[in-house]
Amino acid sequence: MLRSNFVSQPSQDPATHPRVPPRMGRFEVIREIGEGGMATVYEALDPSLGRHVALKLVRADKRDDSYEHERLIREAKAIADIEHPNVITVYEVGRCSEGVFIAMEYVRGPTLRTWMRATPRPWGEVTRMLLKVGRGLAAAHARGITHGDFKPANVIIGGDERPRVLDFGLAHCGGTRASRRHESSSSAMSYQSLDGEHSITHTTTIDNEESETILFAGTPAYMAPEQHKGEAPDHGSDQFSFATVLWEALYRQRPFLGRNPFLVSQAIIDDRQTPPPVSRVPAWLHRIVDQGIANKPEDRHESIASMLAAVVFASRVMHGY
Repeated sequence: MLRSNFVSQPSQDPATHPRVPPRMGRFEVIREIGEGGMATVYEALDPSLGRHVALKLVRADKRDDSYEHERLIREAKAIADIEHPNVITVYEVGRCSEGVFIAMEYVRGPTLRTWMRATPRPWGEVTRMLLKVGRGLAAAHARGITHGDFKPANVIIGGDERPRVLDFGLAHCGGTRASRRHESSSSAMSYQSLDGEHSITHTTTIDNEESETILFAGTPAYMAPEQHKGEAPDHGSDQFSFATVLWEALYRQRPFLGRNPFLVSQAIIDDRQTPPPVSRVPAWLHRIVDQGIANKPEDRHESIASMLAAVVFASRVMHGY
């Protein structure tokens, strides 16, 4: 997850900021625009086409880690295989002196997180935006790809009001367990943040010298119960994450709350929902979203696509659009 959207950082001249490489391959770097747990993103110019692109590069403190480079390449391949207007476009994967980078679509606009928090919005406007977002996730699922860490910060909305799902860094295909081993004495969770909205990594002790790190863990506030129990994410857990985001967008409050990620995790596992505030959200829409965050995967919708279809059908029947 990037800690800023694609336009929130002040411009940084590569000549005066040594951490910003002046070039990556043929791309001319303009400024750093965001950083997350795995990578740094830069705005750059592609001189051959005269267009701006976003370049995602493994963070400086992780560039000796071959696994992080492999993970970035896996993300690029996952996104490139989707080809959908509501998924960020990847142009190419390249290498420079700093390591592997992804060149992708540069979008000027807020994240879905910023959009949701900017102002209260009618349920119809919220639903129309989230339907577009959901179609991006459904397209990934149609290609056998699970996002694994879906949340509002991983969607960016362009000036054309078209949202794009991004940051497939934890994506995997076919349920394969994406993990590695490293030296550690920890047997709990490693948190990058204690607000529940940043990605975490589960660690499971193998012995006193090693642990297995499962890199698809996700973000506590949006993880499905089975993910909190250490299971691999799948399309069902993506649905839970999406329904949680839709709930939050409709009610400006998440369905599972807690003072810290540990309490949020327990609330999700125990299915202790916080009742939504009084609102104009129709009962039929609430029922559809509530089913998406069912505690047991088998009680959720058959797929995100079927959940979206239920919303569209009910909206047309009940409201004529």
